[in-house]
Amino acid sequence: MSVPKGMRSKSKLEAAIKARELAAHTIKITSNPKKFPAEFRELLGKNYAEVAIKIFNSCWAANNIRVTNRAAWEKRKELQDEAARACVVLLADIDLGAEVYKLPTKRVESWSNMVVETLELIRAWRDADQKRYGKIE
Repeated sequence: MSVPKGMRSKSKLEAAIKARELAAHTIKITSNPKKFPAEFRELLGKNYAEVAIKIFNSCWAANNIRVTNRAAWEKRKELQDEAARACVVLLADIDLGAEVYKLPTKRVESWSNMVVETLELIRAWRDADQKRYGKIE
């Protein structure tokens, strides 16, 4: 018997996949001269891509840690926290770019929603790990 979609738990891999999608999307839109003017790419566009790649790299690295002891779990948690903090930074940067460069509202909303969804998946994954490994020695 299958579990209804709304009741399924989130896989840790979902966070890494969503982070990869976010990084790819960010790179594509910030490198497109039709969507972002050159002066914007020089100041913030490059930073957007670097932060999005950091989110993905942190998720990927955390996902590849096999938790067998407390030190491994703490390292994984540190990487998850790093990815979550980078999501918050990216949201702030998007907000700043929207204000300074008058980015289209629709683009800002869809991009921000992608970041928020990634952040929620990372936090859910970290919370699930806390329940699973929090008492490990």
